[in-house]
Amino acid sequence: MQPQSKKRGRRKGFPVWVRHFFVVFGFAVCAETLVPESACGAERIIVSLSLLEVSLDIESLEKFAQEGEVSQELDFYLRRLDEDAIAQFRSALQWRASASHVSLYRLFHTPMGEATLKRLGRVVRASPERNGWISIRAAIVGAADTPEGLTLTNVLRQFPTREIRIEAGAITRFARELNALFAYRDAAVQAIAEAAETDAATASLNLGAAIDPREPGDYAVEKQVLSLQIRQVRQTPLGLVDSYDFNIDFYLPATEKRPLPLVIMSHGFGSDPKHFEPFARHLASRGYAVAVPDHIGSDKNYQQAALRGELSNAVSPIEFINRPLDIRYLLDELEALAAQDPFWQRLNLEQVGIMGHSFGGYTALAVAGAPLNDLRLDTCAAMNLTLNPSVILQCRADYLPTRNVTLRDPRIQAVIAVNPITSTALGPESMEQIEIRAMMISGSNDRLAPAIEEQIHPFIWLGSENKYLALMVPGTHSSMSSDVINAQMPALLRSPRPDLGRYYIKALSLAFFETHLQQQTEFKPYLSSAYAEAISEDE
Repeated sequence: MQPQSKKRGRRKGFPVWVRHFFVVFGFAVCAETLVPESACGAERIIVSLSLLEVSLDIESLEKFAQEGEVSQELDFYLRRLDEDAIAQFRSALQWRASASHVSLYRLFHTPMGEATLKRLGRVVRASPERNGWISIRAAIVGAADTPEGLTLTNVLRQFPTREIRIEAGAITRFARELNALFAYRDAAVQAIAEAAETDAATASLNLGAAIDPREPGDYAVEKQVLSLQIRQVRQTPLGLVDSYDFNIDFYLPATEKRPLPLVIMSHGFGSDPKHFEPFARHLASRGYAVAVPDHIGSDKNYQQAALRGELSNAVSPIEFINRPLDIRYLLDELEALAAQDPFWQRLNLEQVGIMGHSFGGYTALAVAGAPLNDLRLDTCAAMNLTLNPSVILQCRADYLPTRNVTLRDPRIQAVIAVNPITSTALGPESMEQIEIRAMMISGSNDRLAPAIEEQIHPFIWLGSENKYLALMVPGTHSSMSSDVINAQMPALLRSPRPDLGRYYIKALSLAFFETHLQQQTEFKPYLSSAYAEAISEDE
């Protein structure tokens, strides 16, 4: 569907990045991290650009946020902004979150938490020469431990020095990157939409009258849980263990006895197998066996244990290896079971596909043939504040003692990656090694794994001759989530219509696996731009 753009008027005389300066400052302080040594609290913000320094009283920001009152000092800056930027700035100042100060303290003492703060501390400093990450941590934890809670102005007040120094050079580069990225994203979405419309207009669409891949099939679905014992060192919600239970939810057509093609579904970080249940049931109702493993080192239980401070890592780097190995262990065990148990002989282990979301998208691409990328990961140490939060997670792989591990499994014949994280852990040198049939599904408004860096460019890098890009406009990272999970997301990350997202992905995944696992050519028209346009809804 066509993206819509709306032009906004602005006052003349200043470049675009100046209009967004205060908005970006608010983002820089709060958006990448959600802790005091505070003895006095900050009173002023000093913004330095080369030899020029300007300052602003924090009390004037508080009054503006709470009452809309504009002091003479603040007016000097605000009159350079248009009304939209001023409204966004006040909204950023009114930002509020609910979090336990104990959980935040523990989170920001993990390696992943510290790495995030250190990036931010290059921009927000306690002194001109010192990275401000320790002060930022103290301020956020301190704000969470007060009755007012986590608001931006309260975080500023809890800063453990009387002055907060902002490196404007970094902010302006960040703001220019913001403008360039949004403009590039909009142009790319427009170009993809126009190419799809042209393709749809020139292609003849011949859909089977009896086929609607969005609708469930005729088979009743049964669910079983397979539990395997893995003897391998792993960081789990219980801590570091040398063996653990590996559970897999299986969805099978209840009455079908013929050899069943197998699709494995890999959940994202902080998620669980239930995330894929609607899609697993959909494929099973059409005659597929679907296996949904629980990646115990990065699932919902692990994330909750990390937030409670029970683990030393928000996510262990070894998960970048363990997750793909989970798929290998599963297939190995199924082969062993099929050799002695007639029940598992129903599975056709020569027709295996994989589908993953977010971190699970990385997992799927890794077993499809993309190795970890040393050259890309080596840039993590020098990386600055970024608009791409997924890089924080991807850069955890930089701490692996070795990345020279073969993750590809030749039994995987087709892959679907939904909102995958790819730019730093994989990159072009790795993505071009994927030669099996592949589909990338993206959301134009995905702010956790942005479409351009994490899906659209990586789609171009894919080495497969049979590859597809599906772009949902204005899809987000949660466009395939349940309505309940989506409603719990912050407004900035929420999908406008997750029911449509699930509907689209059910149709595309069935058409893709029918075409490329089972060679059912009558499904190929459902992988066309014309079909995408036919089922698209304006929302």
